[in-house]
Amino acid sequence: MEGPRVAIIGTGQMGSAAARRLAGLGYSIILWNRTRSKAERLASSIGARVASTLEEAVGYAEYGLVFLLDDDSLAWLAATLPRSDGLVLVNHSTNTPRMSVAAARRLEGLGVCYVEAPVIGGPSALEEGRAKVLVAGEDRCIRRAASLLRDLAGSTVKTGPLGSAMAAKLAYNMVIMTSLAVLGEAVLLAESHGVGLGLLGEVLEGTPLEELSKYLARVAGVEDPGGARMHIAAKDLEHAGRALYDSGIPGPVSAAAGNLYRMGLAGGCGGYYYGATSRILRGCRQEE
Repeated sequence: MEGPRVAIIGTGQMGSAAARRLAGLGYSIILWNRTRSKAERLASSIGARVASTLEEAVGYAEYGLVFLLDDDSLAWLAATLPRSDGLVLVNHSTNTPRMSVAAARRLEGLGVCYVEAPVIGGPSALEEGRAKVLVAGEDRCIRRAASLLRDLAGSTVKTGPLGSAMAAKLAYNMVIMTSLAVLGEAVLLAESHGVGLGLLGEVLEGTPLEELSKYLARVAGVEDPGGARMHIAAKDLEHAGRALYDSGIPGPVSAAAGNLYRMGLAGGCGGYYYGATSRILRGCRQEE
């Protein structure tokens, strides 16, 4: 028997991981991506269909799972989606609270039940069912998405009204990304005085910062665990800055980290793992 019908909108790393996860659990998957060839490669590996248009994708599905890059992409989706009475649209992208709420209002008028559900965890965690999903929206929509979210994620956390899940995800990303930015500088300071990664790890051992030691090789660029690239971190910190501004809150620390990542993009680091912050300061082009 055919399983629940799901449209995956956006087949980047996270969308592809979700498609593989749900296809393995018996869901019937249709894929849509602006670059069709990316969706076709994934479809051939999991036995999914590929939609030629967004209208075809949502017309087939009971659920739409959204994995798009940024606020502009979500605004485009909300403006482009055809009337879709009964569709449960679960937005797993990372957006500003303001844009998520605006999209929800637009989609409600199209008969869509919208759930805000950004993901904590990378592609491997999502594919293996270990990711955490933050959930916000109307209770009736969350209830309709509940069984799918149970299958997709290791755990869910209900954060409150629309906008709150996006705020929580941006807050989480700010903590991680600003921490790795500082750690990248610290690694270079230590190295400039002959203190290598192993010794710096010993210094951190047994202190409140011990957990950071597992990131030392990553910020140095020695280890690449996969997952988000630096251009994603730059985007997320820019979105965090917008959210802070919308709330009338200054954000000097996240702004400084955002400047570091933008410097990395200008220096050719955009394709590196986002945590490899010391590579930015060394100059990525010099290493290639």
